Amino acid sequence: EPASGQLTLISPDQKCLVSIQVIPDIKLSSKEFSEFFSQGVNGSRPEKVGEDLYSFEAVLASMPLLVFTHAGEVDGFVLMEIGETDSYAAELRLIRASLRSDDSTVQKMLDALK
Repeated sequence: EPASGQLTLISPDQKCLVSIQVIPDIKLSSKEFSEFFSQGVNGSRPEKVGEDLYSFEAVLASMPLLVFTHAGEVDGFVLMEIGETDSYAAELRLIRASLRSDDSTVQKMLDALK
């Protein structure tokens, strides 16, 4: 959805969902952004998993949620994996590996998702 900056993928059995969202005008560091987002969903303490990339877990609508966040100079990035992700581990790895950016700083962050 180019107008909203969000892409949502749902498994055929609707038990797993991946959401990728770009959020414009983030005025927080990656750590602050992740902490803010985690608090909003009662998530765990964010852990640094790559260069300016943080991850945390939560439960959303009784489903497990894994979130990766990054805040750059202009935009924020959120990747959420919701539901029965174990059944779709191979597909989720392919989705993460397919993400690309023309911005080298953002690409480093995307590479950390692999």
